[in-house]
Amino acid sequence: MVTSQSVPGQRYRVPGVIADPTGSRVLLQATGCATIEEALSWLADDHPIEQGTDLHRLLRAVVLHGLDDPEGERALRRLARLVATSDLDSGTVLFDEDAIVPAARFRAALELLASRSPGGSLGSVTASAVIAAQRADPFTMEALCAVAGVSYKELAERVGDLPGSAAGPFGPSQIRRAFAVFEAIVRGDVTTDVPGAVPTRPIELMPGKGVEGGGWGAVEAFRTAGVPYEILLSQRAAGGAWLAHRNRTSSKLAPLLADRLCREFATRGISYLRSSSIGGTTTPREIVSVSGCDRQMGLIALDSDEHAGYGVLFSTARDSGTASKNASRLRAMKRADGLPIAVVVAGPGWAARNETAALAASFGGRLYSERSLDELANDIALTLGC
Repeated sequence: MVTSQSVPGQRYRVPGVIADPTGSRVLLQATGCATIEEALSWLADDHPIEQGTDLHRLLRAVVLHGLDDPEGERALRRLARLVATSDLDSGTVLFDEDAIVPAARFRAALELLASRSPGGSLGSVTASAVIAAQRADPFTMEALCAVAGVSYKELAERVGDLPGSAAGPFGPSQIRRAFAVFEAIVRGDVTTDVPGAVPTRPIELMPGKGVEGGGWGAVEAFRTAGVPYEILLSQRAAGGAWLAHRNRTSSKLAPLLADRLCREFATRGISYLRSSSIGGTTTPREIVSVSGCDRQMGLIALDSDEHAGYGVLFSTARDSGTASKNASRLRAMKRADGLPIAVVVAGPGWAARNETAALAASFGGRLYSERSLDELANDIALTLGC
């Protein structure tokens, strides 16, 4: 049965607003049990589920019939883990390879800076040399941030009143203040009042961790003679390989999932709006206006009257802590009454958290991973009558 509900600014075609009348049948058929209570207990006790069983329908049936039952809670957790299992691990892939700065780019910038320094050496680099080099090559400031082991954002927080980009344009006084920060870090003149802690510096310049001596003389030696391989390994062990790049590109996975789902939509004739936050052309503000939900909404499938008929959220989590935080944020989001909303999760963090079960319950059992985007598209097509 399809019913209509209205909220200010939206109209929805919402199937199954009342409890799904087939939910009990799904539970009994999947488990071979005679009663709902026995079926929930059977699922909670990890009995094998027959291959080919529609786990998403089964999960929704548990949400409908088992939330007030202790065995139902255990069954919910089991099924949520199964449907949230993801093969996408952001730790095994890299996005935006072209954004990775080649090593030769750093070398060129440092050689230019050395040529502007007294004696042609970074061992005697000055703020004036940095001013001259930055004018000739706007990458100079970025290279010095890497030398000092700070991001440009961190540098700007310490200095204040810097351009929004490391490329500038910079005034001489801004460069002099930035160079003072580099000087303190490289020479080891930074201090901290935090008990049991030391100031953040590059590993290669830390006493007992890198090379002896430190300072700009060590930086010049690295430039001209090379950095020992063990220093590179030490940096990786301390900071994690590709950590900074992954942090910069962490938002790329959701658009990838959205691409896949939109392809599924195309084969089923489903019209939709896709937020620009996940690679679409519709602004988050428009998504909010159409859906009546928070800006977290990624996709809105449209009914035959071009009204919001089904929403889709995307969330990725490589670790269980991130999954827990994301689940809490999604459960707390503003949602329009009666609008079916599915959550697509990706990453190994989701299957390890009990909060994933609570997330599934909060969204009526509509929980999917990248493994089941075709099943989600089928459910949306069925819901909208496509």
